Amino acid sequence: MSGKSLLHFGLPKPIREQSIIINNHQYMSELAYDVSHLIQVVSVGVSKFHHDQKKVYDDVLNSVNSNSGQLFFLDAPCGTGKIFFINLLLAKVRSGKNIAYYKRHYRK
Repeated sequence: MSGKSLLHFGLPKPIREQSIIINNHQYMSELAYDVSHLIQVVSVGVSKFHHDQKKVYDDVLNSVNSNSGQLFFLDAPCGTGKIFFINLLLAKVRSGKNIAYYKRHYRK
C-alpha cells in the first residue's frame, strides 16, 4: 500500500504467531524453492532475452524491489515467449526468498 502501514489507515497491526506461519503448508511451500537452482535458471534465461525483453524485465523487477506497486500487463501474440518471460520473473523473485504468484487470464 505504497509503503504505508495499516496503522496509517487506522487499522490494527496484524498479530502473526510464528507457529501459525510454520504450520501453514502452502506458505512454507512457497518459500521452499531451491534458490541456487533458481539463480542458475535466471542467469541462463535472461541471457536469451532480446533488448526489449530485458528492458521490461528490468522495469518490472525495479518496481518489485522498490515496492512501488506498479501494475504491468503483458500482451503479445502466441509464441512470443510470454510464459518464458513470466517464469523467469517468478524465478528471480523467488530466488530472493520472496513469494511470487501468477494468475493466467484466459480470453474467451
